[in-house]
Amino acid sequence: DGHTMLGISGSFFDPKQGSVRPVFAHEACHALLARALGIASEGDWLQEGLANYYQLRCAKQDLGPFAKRLIAERSLVPLGQLLNGKRIGVEHYAQAALFIDWIMAHSTRKARLLPAMQAMGGTQHHVGDAGSGALVKLAVNTLLGIQQAALAEILGMAKRGGIDPAAMANVIIGTPTCSPLAKMAAESMVAHNFAPLFPVNLMEKDLGYVLAAAGGEGMPLAQATHDVFTKAMNGGYGDDNMSGVIQLYIPDGGA
Repeated sequence: DGHTMLGISGSFFDPKQGSVRPVFAHEACHALLARALGIASEGDWLQEGLANYYQLRCAKQDLGPFAKRLIAERSLVPLGQLLNGKRIGVEHYAQAALFIDWIMAHSTRKARLLPAMQAMGGTQHHVGDAGSGALVKLAVNTLLGIQQAALAEILGMAKRGGIDPAAMANVIIGTPTCSPLAKMAAESMVAHNFAPLFPVNLMEKDLGYVLAAAGGEGMPLAQATHDVFTKAMNGGYGDDNMSGVIQLYIPDGGA
């Protein structure tokens, strides 16, 4: 299985699946789209189509049997529904990959794909001289870390107050104050799923870099968050996903 977040992909080997299903290729495709073209992984036909297309190519699997199965099962959906830009279900991944294969099979269609994706990509920003981009990335990760630490603290407070952390998380997720990544963190914390996508030790390191870049100037929130992640590392949670800081407040990570 695997996941991609902030342009960083992660996957692990399942001996039951073997090498027939190379998830690393799937997740690497998502990461490359995010990093090279600025196209966020929204689970739409383009993202999942390309990811599954290259996953199958990596495994040297023919798409023909997938097409025959979809036709036989009458599980194909109208293209207007598939290509509407919304998140598609796992059951439609194969059809999205077949559509990508149709594009790749013709030189003219294939030549038009990259310019189209470049137009869809995120806006590029000039923020300063060389090295400025790295500082911006650290700033973004600092905000991410602060959200993780705050959410863990809030869910811990909920449990001490007699409120089911899962119930509290559901309320928070439904409010405008909850970012998409905070939603993912809340779900991870409640499920006690700390598979390392962005581990605690990496967040602790980035927060250390931010504090060093500040040159001793006051960054109390960043400092407090750094202390939380340092405590999590010292508690043996360094290799867990950053959402694993919840274990400082709720040892079992859930209700």
